[in-house]
This record gives sequence, structure tokens and C-alpha cells, in this order.
Amino acid sequence: MENLRIVIVAGIGLVALAIVAEVLLRRGRRDGARPSSSPRERGLGLWLGRAGYRSRNAVLYFVAAQIAALVVGAGAAAALHWSDLHNSMIFYLQEAPGGVGYFLVPLAQIAPILVTLLITSVPFVVVRRARRRLVRDVNRQLTNVLELLATLARAGLGFDAALERLLESGEFAGTHLGGELARFYREIRAGTHRERALRDLAHRNDVSSLTLCTSALIQAQVQGLAISEFLRQQASDVQARRRERALTAAQSLPAKLAFPLVLCFLPGLFLLTLGPAFAEFFRVVAGVAK
Repeated sequence: MENLRIVIVAGIGLVALAIVAEVLLRRGRRDGARPSSSPRERGLGLWLGRAGYRSRNAVLYFVAAQIAALVVGAGAAAALHWSDLHNSMIFYLQEAPGGVGYFLVPLAQIAPILVTLLITSVPFVVVRRARRRLVRDVNRQLTNVLELLATLARAGLGFDAALERLLESGEFAGTHLGGELARFYREIRAGTHRERALRDLAHRNDVSSLTLCTSALIQAQVQGLAISEFLRQQASDVQARRRERALTAAQSLPAKLAFPLVLCFLPGLFLLTLGPAFAEFFRVVAGVAK
């Protein structure tokens, strides 16, 4: 029976890993449908690159981390199952006064499976957090980049010269957006068409504010608009979008807090306040019934 449970836990972990891999590959195929300059910027490599993991072996490291997480999760589930902690937890829940613990017994029985799933999902969660942090940093830095470029353009520099002066200043050295702008400038110096380089910049990062900015910049160059005023307007638009996103997040916070409040706080509150009363009530009813 124990071996059967271990096999079931391992099978569920493998299924979860296969589902995650399939979702990532489908997203990569959809996002990487347009030809890219490197095989690492397609499929799973594109997804990892958009989270900031752009080393040559990023895909290999992620797959190895996912397999290691699965092995660790299965080992933790097996250790939990073989130890007395699992059986003791189920026993104490069954012996809880008033039968309150019977509601939690099914959750305790599948605890090894939940442990496996949680540990297996750690690499995916880490990449997701890195992606959200990268998007937040790009949105915060893009306004300053556009304002500096607009100031340099007003001083009489063209777009390429302003970008070169910005990169030479080292203001954004070490940041993700600074690295992307440096790559964009190198591609232009290597002979890549500016429109193609801008589209590749937007495709590599997939940040809405950056995508809108590059699209508007392409249109401005096609129509021959003044680059300084255009960059100043784009900076104002990016700042307005950031303010709107902040207001939307603040307004949606009470709704997001409702679920963890109901799921985590209220059951414990009811158990602490009403549990003894229910236990005493059931004890009195049992005494009267005798």
C-alpha cells in the first residue's frame, strides 16, 4: 500500500511537470512564431529570457531545476508518509472534539501529494516572480529614459546620438532596460534596420509600455514628427499609465484580500471561538442520550 501511494505521488508530480512544460512550450511557440535572431529566443528560452534569464544554458538549468524539484518533492512526500507525523496528524484530527477535525482529514490524507506539487512548482514560481519584478523595473525606468532622451534631443542631438550619449553616461548601467537599449544600439550600429531593431526590442521583453513606446516611435519616424516633443509626450503617457495601474491595483486590493481572509483567517477564528462551545454541546447531548 505504501509503495502504491509513492507511485501515485510520483505519477502526479510527473503529470504536473508535463502540464507545466506543455503550457510553457505552447506559449513559447505562440510568442516565438515570428523569426528570432537566436534559437535561445524561441520557445522556453524566450519565456526565460523575458524573465531576465538569458544565459546560454538557461533552458538546461531550468529543466534541471524542475527535475530536481520533482525529486525533492517526491522524497519529501515519501518521508512524510513513512514518518509517524502523517499518521499522527490524521489521528489527532479524527480525535478532535465535536468531530471538527473530520473536515480536515481528507486534506491531511493528501498532504504528501500537496507537498510534491508545491515543491515541484518552485522553479516556475521563481521565474514568474522574476518576470514580474523585471516588468515593474522596466515600467519605472522607462519614464526617466524617455525624459533624458527628450532633453538630449532638444539640445540638438538625433535619436541615435542621444541614445549613445545616454549609454555612455552609465545612468542605467546594470539594469535590464539599460542592457536592452545597449543591445538595440549595437544592432543599429551593425546595420540592422531601425524598425526591425525596435520590433525585436519589443518582442524580446513583451512589456506593454515598452511595446507601445516602440510602436509609437516607429510611427513617428515614418511620419517625420519632431523626436524631442514625441519623446516628451511618450514619457507623460508612460507616467499616466503607471498612475492608472497603481490606482487600479489599490482599488482591487479589498477584493483580493477577501479570499485569503475567508480561507485562512475565518476558519481559525470560528474554531477558536465556537469550537469549545460545540464540544461542550455535543458532550451534553451525549450525556443526555445515555
